[in-house]
Amino acid sequence: GDAADDLVVTDADFVVTTQPVAQRVVAPDAVSFTVVVDPARGATYQWQVQTAGAGDYVNVGPSAAYTGARSDTLAISDSTGLNKNRYRVIALNDDGTASVTSKGAQLTVTA
Repeated sequence: GDAADDLVVTDADFVVTTQPVAQRVVAPDAVSFTVVVDPARGATYQWQVQTAGAGDYVNVGPSAAYTGARSDTLAISDSTGLNKNRYRVIALNDDGTASVTSKGAQLTVTA
């Protein structure tokens, strides 16, 4: 990937141990992305999307297609129109002193 996809760690004691994995689905199938951080206890999450794999990442907000935008698993109920979107998560540790950003994972959607 590019620099925007690189793993960013601000505290060596708070890390992503399992990165989100690229997914391939047929529209309108559902799909999900998961991340694991260590330590996970008390961590908070914010998923972000890069539309069509270009431009800046923006926070995933409430919508009919997305659930879990503030959890360790982002679920997408309808993949229609999301081809080449990239998803990553920013996690914050339990006391708010360290954050970590996962690598971006691409969603490939075929008709």
